[in-house]
Amino acid sequence: MDDELMRKVLTAHIRTEVAIGRSTFEQVIRGALDVWEQETDDHDLFVRAAEEIAGREFAGHLTAQDTWPEVTACDRLSMAMIDLALAGILPRESYTDCLNCGRTELGGELAELPGMRGYTFYHRQDAQAAAGGGGVMLAYGATGDGDAAEIGAEIVAACRRRGLEPEWDGDVRQRVHVPLDWQRRRFGPLAGHPGAERAPAQPTVPVTFCDYTSIWRDEPLTMSAQECRDLLLWLTPHDGNFVCYRGRSGPTLQLAWEPGMRLWAESPDPQARCSHGRHVTVDEALELITVHVRNGRTTLADLREAKTVPW
Repeated sequence: MDDELMRKVLTAHIRTEVAIGRSTFEQVIRGALDVWEQETDDHDLFVRAAEEIAGREFAGHLTAQDTWPEVTACDRLSMAMIDLALAGILPRESYTDCLNCGRTELGGELAELPGMRGYTFYHRQDAQAAAGGGGVMLAYGATGDGDAAEIGAEIVAACRRRGLEPEWDGDVRQRVHVPLDWQRRRFGPLAGHPGAERAPAQPTVPVTFCDYTSIWRDEPLTMSAQECRDLLLWLTPHDGNFVCYRGRSGPTLQLAWEPGMRLWAESPDPQARCSHGRHVTVDEALELITVHVRNGRTTLADLREAKTVPW
């Protein structure tokens, strides 16, 4: 492959990966090397080309996302997926490389989650197609003796409640098609790239998080309210995944996925050696995040039906 063709192919690959929005700069470069390095005899030249192209694509993506609406169609899809998780349907986004792999691996997850009634996901090839304008194709199924058609209908209803317009005729042999304008924001570690000089919008709070299926951050990262909301929607619904939004002038807000696909929100009180919190919906969680960043602190002690959990 000559250099001009290599750069053209490499640009198309990297642009799609940047648009999908689930890989860091380093992961995008490493992925390009895994896929395309065999097409060139000059490793150093290929790496320099990949880094140059990725830097340009990251910068362009971040500039473009400044013009996007606060809630994009991709956000609506993620909110629908979280709604489904809380309703007993295990969701995954950009999950595995193909349909068969996704179903096989989800089967293993569901075996450890006896309370779940079904699943839905789209895989990486689906994400690539969606980033290119093809919409998302959602696979689904029921556990045990459940009815796959009922799961499909719940997925359609969840997407509609979030303002999407899914297409499905009730045939369980067909996946649910969700037309959408693909706009997946990058934030925090997913936005970093060499030469980046973007300062987050004010106000901000320090954030740490862990997504066991992807990346985590032990050292506090300063993030805006928009980035904090994006982070929650990006976090995989998986037992143990959590986000910790520290307070500038008071208590911290913590959100964590628990067994049975429940989202727990709490505010620790170190002096009293306890936490105040309760299980929340995604809308409640997003509102808590917004208020927390705006005020620089939060307390769930006065939240309706909040529980006190001793340490």
